[in-house]
Amino acid sequence: MSKRKLFAGAALICSVVLAACGSGSKMSEAATDTAGSFEYDNYANYEEAAEEAQLTNYSSVDGEATSTMVEETAQATNRKLIKNVNLEVETKTYDALMKNLEEEVEKIGGYIESMNAYNGSYLYSQKGERHASITARIPAASLDDFVKKVGEEANVTNRSESVEDVTLTYVDMKSHKKMLTEEQERLMELLENAASIDDIIAIESRLSEVRYQIESMESQLRTYDNLVDYSTVQIYIDEVVELTPVEEETAGERIVTGFSRSLHNVIDGIKNFFIELIIAIPYLIVWAVVIVILFFVIRAIMKASEKKTKRLAAERRARMAQTPAEQKTAAKAENTENPGYPYEKKPDNSYDNH
Repeated sequence: MSKRKLFAGAALICSVVLAACGSGSKMSEAATDTAGSFEYDNYANYEEAAEEAQLTNYSSVDGEATSTMVEETAQATNRKLIKNVNLEVETKTYDALMKNLEEEVEKIGGYIESMNAYNGSYLYSQKGERHASITARIPAASLDDFVKKVGEEANVTNRSESVEDVTLTYVDMKSHKKMLTEEQERLMELLENAASIDDIIAIESRLSEVRYQIESMESQLRTYDNLVDYSTVQIYIDEVVELTPVEEETAGERIVTGFSRSLHNVIDGIKNFFIELIIAIPYLIVWAVVIVILFFVIRAIMKASEKKTKRLAAERRARMAQTPAEQKTAAKAENTENPGYPYEKKPDNSYDNH
């Protein structure tokens, strides 16, 4: 009996010891897991920890960005609108209009982005009217007043406007930039506490990508700000003699206008004809000299040919009028003058048959 108690006591002690060892093993594993969860702070496995932290940050920041974007969009009083205006105008006072437009753009704080002016040279045009193309950047607050001023200075024949709302894109880009800026700050803190070369390389690689994205977004935001703050106005200017009516005309007005235009075209055509004729005088003189020379050369050739034909005909008639004895004497005389002549010319007895 005492042996059984002793054996039971020994078994109980062994079980207690084994339980204690198992508990210690589990505690050790738990401690190991806990230490592994803090490897991010110790930079033992930076890439996995950084990726996990980045995903967590993205989810929290995306939620904040979404709510912020909705609030800013709903409560925005100054929307980001890009406005573009195209104007086609006519004027009789080309120089005065160009000067007034440049002064007006400078007065309201804008600037001329580009200009292309044609001086009306007859070298490349038959009409010679001048025209110009101006691209002006006008402060958005002064756009309507500037367009109205252009309409007062010139005759507007065509006008088109376009508006692009970039508010949501702008707000979303700004929120994304804020998120990247916060990530950049955390990466700088991690870089200061990095212990290994691998951690430093990984952090600097990600830091370069973040900085590049921030600079790219800042450039896009500046571009949007410029396009929003300064509207683009494209003006096409034509110098004309008569302005195009912009209001609907009655039948009588159309007849008068059409007749006046036709008469003007006829007069303008006659004027251009004489102008071109005077311009072409040097060419006409050259062609006239060439034609006269050709005329005299052809005339001389024709006269020489005619004289030769007459001489041959006269000789033929003279031979036909000679008697056989005269023909024989003439042939002998010809042989005497030409001793190398290979044969003696026989007299022409054709007339004996008559």
